[in-house]
Amino acid sequence: MGILDRYILRIFLTNFIILLTVVLTMFVAVDILIDLDEFTQAGEVYADQYGGKLAATLVVIADFYGPLLILLYAVISGLMVFGAMGFTFLALSRSREIVAMISSGMSMYRIAAPVLVVGGVLNLLALPIHEYVIPPMAEKVSRNKAELKTPAVRHFEVPYAADGQGAVFNARKFHISEQVLEGVLVRERDDRGRVLARVEASQALWEPEHRRWRLIDGYRIQHPLTVAEAEEAGTGDGGEGTGLAATRRVAPEPVDFIESDLSPEVILARRQALFPRVLSLAQLNRLMDKRSLDRDTIVRIAQSRFSFIMVGLLLMLIVMPFYLLREPRNLLWEGTRAALIGVPLWIIAILLLQIGVDELNPVTNAWLPVALYLPLAVWMLHRIRS
Repeated sequence: MGILDRYILRIFLTNFIILLTVVLTMFVAVDILIDLDEFTQAGEVYADQYGGKLAATLVVIADFYGPLLILLYAVISGLMVFGAMGFTFLALSRSREIVAMISSGMSMYRIAAPVLVVGGVLNLLALPIHEYVIPPMAEKVSRNKAELKTPAVRHFEVPYAADGQGAVFNARKFHISEQVLEGVLVRERDDRGRVLARVEASQALWEPEHRRWRLIDGYRIQHPLTVAEAEEAGTGDGGEGTGLAATRRVAPEPVDFIESDLSPEVILARRQALFPRVLSLAQLNRLMDKRSLDRDTIVRIAQSRFSFIMVGLLLMLIVMPFYLLREPRNLLWEGTRAALIGVPLWIIAILLLQIGVDELNPVTNAWLPVALYLPLAVWMLHRIRS
């Protein structure tokens, strides 16, 4: 790396850090002002623990926005990279340094090369952040501000949650951190939706190594066959089995475990739309095997981790011709044109990745923005007068 490359990169990284800091600070400041009462009320709850309401409020704010800002970086890094690139090249054009570089025999592509390489690395950082940094904080990232006021373990009711085998789970409480169901009632059903038995337990503890729930004080009660069901099963022809309790034993029998693909991740993924987006690829791969979740959505989220990085790189290539100027131009107008094209394209890419097109399969949906932007990026690169 030459002296000129280091000089360009120093300007670029300085602009990137300033732009990222300004955007994140504005986001936090505006969001705090909108919901300031939520944080002050949470500060009152934790005041004794942190030695005063003010200190507790500051701790709550830091605890809430710390993980959220890391996730936000992974989302907006592409936008910040092409914004910093614009400020860098506009500054070099304003000082006529680009003209001097061209006069020395450098092409426009060579001038842009260090920014493209380092900008690509900054975009790629989103992948390890998604894979290793955010998943341990998934519970914090997916919570809302109202939950900050609850010092106890977070929990919620689980009503009528069906698993891939057709069983329907009900629980009075699901404790997120401990992965424990409380007040459990499970209705086991056949392929036609008829209840075969019900399982009740005071608690159910998730065992990830066996992919099952361990029941505390659990028992199963077989449901009796109705007359119609008994006749369909061949036991209602006047023999010993005819009646409301034809063939099934109705006495409770102890049960220690219940196999199910309704894991804690699946329960959270159904309750919180954001939760699957903060899981690692390994966790998403496990969710893909769950018949109790929309597999297409999980596949699209996993593929989008890679395609969104490509979108960030393509956006840099698309807006680059507006900044690499050989002759004096209205720099404010060129920067405005780049923003008017780059920002909407970034928003459209996010919408396509979030919503998708119903007629397309999930992999195609995930890579659709790349397929759309790649020809545009190639065309814009050919417009550069090197």
